[in-house]
Amino acid sequence: MFLALLTVRNGGKFLEYFLRKTKLFVDGFVINNDASTDDTLEVLNRLKEECNIVEIINSEIPIQHSFKNDFDNNAETTKYSNDYIVYTKLLDAGRKHGGTIFYRPSLDELPSSNFYKDGKSGLKSLTESLEEGEGLSLKWDDVLDNKHNIRNDSYGQSMLQQYLFKDGPGISYKSSLDFSKDNREYGLLSIPIPIEKIRTASNHKYNVLHFQYISFSDTLIKQYHYKLMDGILGKEGSNLLNVNTLNDTFNQFMLPLLDRIELKLPDDCFTLYEDLDYTTFIGWQDYRIELIRNILETYGFEKAQKIFTWVPRHNPIVWGHENWGPLFIKNMDDFEKYLETIYDIREQDYNRLKQ
Repeated sequence: MFLALLTVRNGGKFLEYFLRKTKLFVDGFVINNDASTDDTLEVLNRLKEECNIVEIINSEIPIQHSFKNDFDNNAETTKYSNDYIVYTKLLDAGRKHGGTIFYRPSLDELPSSNFYKDGKSGLKSLTESLEEGEGLSLKWDDVLDNKHNIRNDSYGQSMLQQYLFKDGPGISYKSSLDFSKDNREYGLLSIPIPIEKIRTASNHKYNVLHFQYISFSDTLIKQYHYKLMDGILGKEGSNLLNVNTLNDTFNQFMLPLLDRIELKLPDDCFTLYEDLDYTTFIGWQDYRIELIRNILETYGFEKAQKIFTWVPRHNPIVWGHENWGPLFIKNMDDFEKYLETIYDIREQDYNRLKQ
């Protein structure tokens, strides 16, 4: 059985669309409701039979939590142990329901339409050549707008994601703790397979559409949250605690995106998604605002004030990084002003995606 293993936090706006489309590619789902406070659980229960959701797991503490008052403040232990607990529950549940091949998408990802031919899942077909204990990486195309443009700078061209794996003896997320830390900054690898046992299908014919950058306002919130987690809560001695390194990495990641280096994907990648409302992706990261606020209130600004995020020098936004500048948030008043800028950007996200 080919099962998708998914974690969802406050994804009610897009969850029904995701399930109805992704069910064309898989036999069923095991889904972790990641301490959602919206209607995520209601949607899951309503579509349980229609989309063959074989099990729903409810987590009380989310994977990307607030780092405040809920648990021990050892960020290294907490990040990886919480991932390990949730991912293990997903895999164990998948096995219990007969799963032997697994797909690990995120809610803001959809398989390219060219995986679906004559009513059959090409995604499933790709796994037929896998041996037990092997995984498969696919091209990860960052969709930028509703015109089918994707990110095409060196970062975007090189992005692969580990999505598929065939179960086998000794496969567990516990063992993956040993090799994940050098390969991914945040938590575990999404599949519990060592990199040397992961095959690659790297062209746009075998791609997954990633919609994170549809909303630029949400992208800025998410990346700033990640920077704070690593810069303030990262493991002692880690390179991520070197603020200059952290800022340089963010620079390399964001500047090409601001420059809008893009490539238009063939329309046949999107034929299944002609009814997609791209504005659905606006506001997805709002829950991170409180997580950021909690980090700043709990740990203060000694390190935070050295970590910058990007804001436009002028409004309205003009693509191109010469119109953007770094913002160092040194106190809570700065953070509130930053949020005002985010909401200005959000309004322009709406206008851009309605064109």
